[in-house]
Amino acid sequence: MKNEMTFTSTQLDLVSTISAFTGEEACAISQGAVSFLIKGDGEVGEIIIDFDEKEIKFVDCNVDTKTYFAIVGFASCRDYTTEDYFTE
Repeated sequence: MKNEMTFTSTQLDLVSTISAFTGEEACAISQGAVSFLIKGDGEVGEIIIDFDEKEIKFVDCNVDTKTYFAIVGFASCRDYTTEDYFTE
């Protein structure tokens, strides 16, 4: 039995564009979310595209300002919200 995942064109657009902005490949993919590990300043953060909540989550993420606002703007154009989360 083959396990297939299906994504809408908007979801694929978000995944491929964020991958291009960050230079990272998705590290975890499920039907409801895709995440990217982001390394910066000796720390590792994560960007999660939550398809169910239509939100892009920056979790302990330290990306440069240009990349951050490019993702925020792109998400907004796709009717996704963005939020910063910190675990500590």
